[in-house]
Amino acid sequence: MIKKTIRLLCIWGAALHMGVGSEIPLEQIQGLYTPFLPDNSDLSLVQGMIALRTDILKNIRLKGYYGPKNDKFICHYQITTPRPGHEPQEKTNCPQDNTTAIIQQLFPSAAGEFSVPSLTSDFFRANKAQLGKILIPFHEARQKKLPYDEAYKVLREAFGKLKINTSDAAALKKEWKIDNLDFLLDNYAKIFAGSLAEQDQYPEGIVETALLAFMWKLTDKREGFDVLMKDLQGKLAFPKDTPQNKVKQWQQTLSGNLSRTPKKYPEASTPHKNTPASPAKNTPPLWCPMMGGYVPLLPGTISKQIIL
Repeated sequence: MIKKTIRLLCIWGAALHMGVGSEIPLEQIQGLYTPFLPDNSDLSLVQGMIALRTDILKNIRLKGYYGPKNDKFICHYQITTPRPGHEPQEKTNCPQDNTTAIIQQLFPSAAGEFSVPSLTSDFFRANKAQLGKILIPFHEARQKKLPYDEAYKVLREAFGKLKINTSDAAALKKEWKIDNLDFLLDNYAKIFAGSLAEQDQYPEGIVETALLAFMWKLTDKREGFDVLMKDLQGKLAFPKDTPQNKVKQWQQTLSGNLSRTPKKYPEASTPHKNTPASPAKNTPPLWCPMMGGYVPLLPGTISKQIIL
């Protein structure tokens, strides 16, 4: 119970630490965290939201392990063969390990600003609603500590099951200058499987976090999460003995929150009139492992609107 409370406080603190003006209203995180089993709480979309409001992914992508093109790690076409008027960056901005390769595929950032792929036909962008089908087997492979060969086999099968429409497939072949999508599916399975051996070099669950951040950034309507939550529901999000009425209640709460019209709640963005503007001297910040450090908490500023 104490452990769970600390994790919830970490999320509350992180959300408040993002500051006023966050693109995603705080009330929309309601119902996105608590339904997950402890071992799977890093699959909550809240993790993706937090990652986008901190510099974790941005720093890895813009200041991480990139350099000359290395054929072991696929380099995004926006880096190697950019649009006319832009210089190729294959001598300086190609991934040097599997984890940086994954993050670059999700956030190419070719112009030097942290960003998602510009084309809607880009592989991950075109398949954003189906990424739960990659997220789940990857997460399981990490939990089971599968060796590379086994993880590759599982992930290659998962990538192969994604439904890619004809127009997106044609656009991908053109942009990547390939004859068939097996090139991409093979390379994606390789970097995801290979990243499992790099866990000690990055924050725990960074690949899952990157996928969730990518989906959160590109989804502005609740329907965009329907497929993901359906994929997660029976397998990871609830204990097997969870009553169906509880599952249905949670789904309705989630749908309602994600479809709300964005608005600012004064109590979520400013301290209560009876609350000091800053913490008392004897109020230490909260140590939050999931955020990689201390999270300052202002007494009285945790909004009643936030029910995780």
